[in-house]
Formats: sequence, C-alpha cells, structure tokens
Amino acid sequence: MANTMVTQGRTFVALLASFLVYAIPLPGPHAAPLLGGALFGAITRSSGNALTLPTIVFAVAAQILTFLVVRWCLGEKRRLLLLVLYVPVLVVGTIASTLLLIPRAVLIAADDAADNLAWPITCSLKEASVQAVRSPAGGALGRAGEVWIRMGRDGSGFGLMHGDCTVTALTPPPTGTMHSLLFAVPGGITLESTWDVKTQQTYWWRRPSTTADATAVDSMPGGVDGPPILSDDGGWIVVVRRPRPPPASPELLLGRFSDGVSRVVDLAPLERGSFMPIGANLRLDSAGRLDEGTIQLSRSDEEF
Repeated sequence: MANTMVTQGRTFVALLASFLVYAIPLPGPHAAPLLGGALFGAITRSSGNALTLPTIVFAVAAQILTFLVVRWCLGEKRRLLLLVLYVPVLVVGTIASTLLLIPRAVLIAADDAADNLAWPITCSLKEASVQAVRSPAGGALGRAGEVWIRMGRDGSGFGLMHGDCTVTALTPPPTGTMHSLLFAVPGGITLESTWDVKTQQTYWWRRPSTTADATAVDSMPGGVDGPPILSDDGGWIVVVRRPRPPPASPELLLGRFSDGVSRVVDLAPLERGSFMPIGANLRLDSAGRLDEGTIQLSRSDEEF
C-alpha cells in the first residue's frame, strides 16, 4: 500500500513538473514571452500560422519527455543529479528549437535555383543606392520602370531612376530636416516628410512630379496613427487616425488634394487592431465625386 502511494505521489509530482515546460521564456528583441503564452496567442490569433502546429507538437513532446525523466529521477536519490542537469538542457533545447530549428525547417525553402553570374549590367551610378519606398501593391513602380535611389556621399538626397538609367533628383522641401520619402506612385508622385527640430514637429509634403517642388499638406488631421499613404493615382491621402484614445476604434480618413473633399470610413466593424494602410484604389463618378473603391489594410503582422 505504501509503495503504491509513493508511486502515485511520484507520478503526480512528475505530471506537475512537466507543465513547467510552458513556463520557459523565449527571449526576443523586445520581450521574453513564455512558451505557453506564445502558443496561446498564436492559436487565438486567426488559428495560428505555419509555425503553430510544429511548435505545439514539440511542446507536447517536451512535456511528455519531462514527465518521464522527472518520474524516473524521483525513483532514486542518486538520480536527482541527472534531473539538475536535465533542466538547463531542456531550456536551451526549447529555445533553440522554437526560435531557430523549427522556423528554419518550416519557413526557409531549400535553395535549388541555379546561380546566374552572367547577368548584364544595364547601368551603374556613383554614390547611389536603391531606396526601398512604400508603394501601391502589385509592383506598380516596377511595371512603370521606376526605381527610387538615395544619392550623395551621405545618402541625404533622393532621386528617381528611370528605365533608361537617367536620374531625376528631388529638390528637398523648404522646411525641416531629416527628409524622408514615405510613399510613391508611378509618375514621380510622392508623399514626404521632414522634421523641425525647434518645434519638434513633423511636416508632411506632397510632390506631384519629380520636377515639381514639394507642397505642404495643410489638411493633415490630428491623432494620426502611423504613416499615411497616397491613393494609386496620387490624388488622395489615406490616413488612419484615432479621434479618441484606445480602446476607441480608429477611423480611416480619405482626403482629396484638389479640393479638400474628405470621407471618413469607420474601422470598428473590423474589430481591434494596429491598422496600417497599404493601398487605395478610389474611383469617381461622372460628377467627380467619390463613388467606390478598394482600400487595403493590415490589421496586424499576419492579418490583411
């Protein structure tokens, strides 16, 4: 009877100890969530992603292994030293598996493409580098044969390189420093920003073409939540703003540059999220009024 109770007690302790697997922290750049919390968040967020199922399988396997090891080590006192050695191996193995091995196996495909070192050089530019600029979805800039570049030794200037390798340099906005190129649509239409150090204020600018000067966006509302974008034709600005602090839902503000006409789209039906506009294709009726359109948004890093 006593042996049975000891065995049952050892089994119960091993079972409780096995759940400590889900308390292993997973170090990240900004936080160290626990394995259990990370799995719960992945499962409840749109049924997880490609890493969720293999990570769950690993966690369950690690829990079963921990249960067996703890139960076996509790059988004799001299085995407890092995239990002390098992804990750091479990922690390091879990971190390495969930943050390195599983993502590498699931997300990285084998490189089976043949190397091609004979691509011809179309042109080369001194003191220039390609600048990644947000633009309408679908590779609109690429189809238009336009590539934005940084220019100068310090990379402070911007220019638009065309398919024939000619470059049109942008004239910086007249106010502020830290000139940034936020969004661009074909034709050299851009949305830019500068920062005024004295007033600690961001200025927004729209440029109708690369040969034109940047004009200030005076209608930028307060409470802007994230960087705005331009519509596909460059005629509208699309802004996510929060009229009230969270948990109040944000809203989408559409503003036309030509006449200041605006339209507000409520985002409450999309539930909560960190919304960011990606693209906007807005269509007008015969009278020039906003008729319909498609706006692409991201609600999180995984939901669009």
